[in-house]
Amino acid sequence: MSSLPKIPAAPPGCRPPRPLLRARRFLRAERGSAAVEFSLVVIPFLSLLCATLEVAVGGWAEDMLQQAVAEAGRQIYTGRFQANTATTSGAANLLTAFRTELCKENGQTRRTLFTCANVRLNITQVDEFDKVALVSPTVTSRTGVNNWNPSFGGSYACGKNGGIVIIQAAVDFPVFFSQWSPGFVTLAGAKRVLQAATVFRVEPYDSTKVCTS
Repeated sequence: MSSLPKIPAAPPGCRPPRPLLRARRFLRAERGSAAVEFSLVVIPFLSLLCATLEVAVGGWAEDMLQQAVAEAGRQIYTGRFQANTATTSGAANLLTAFRTELCKENGQTRRTLFTCANVRLNITQVDEFDKVALVSPTVTSRTGVNNWNPSFGGSYACGKNGGIVIIQAAVDFPVFFSQWSPGFVTLAGAKRVLQAATVFRVEPYDSTKVCTS
């Protein structure tokens, strides 16, 4: 039985050029594909994970602010703060004194995730609950940038006997994934605005000597 004739090798001039051969090898190569696919998935996954953790930490910090406002507000609720600051004049000085109480817990410095000294306060008073109106701590410019509201953070009203007191607090909190949480108010410089408020009727006490205005 005779063997099949051998097919002669293609002449050197008929072989594919080297760049084409390299391109074919590159398309057939699968080494490193898992690493490339993992890198395409892990970056958005880690970004989403970090954004979720950031929202959770921000919510925790806002709860801390709300608790601090509620606890400090009890001093106005009972008339104790008004009595202790009877000789203090000026809204700025009275707000500073209230901030000092807000930043304390059981006589010690309150532990917070935000800078307590930067908390902006607004304390107002009305006669009836249906007249309660909250002041927005921020304003939005024509270009869509949020800034602090000049009308927020400087008002103080002495809580009189039976008066309805509104205490508002706001503070900035640094964030790094603000584009992943558009539902929150953020300031220029990637800072989320934490807000807290409490409304109550002041308990009966002799306010004639401490609330002169």
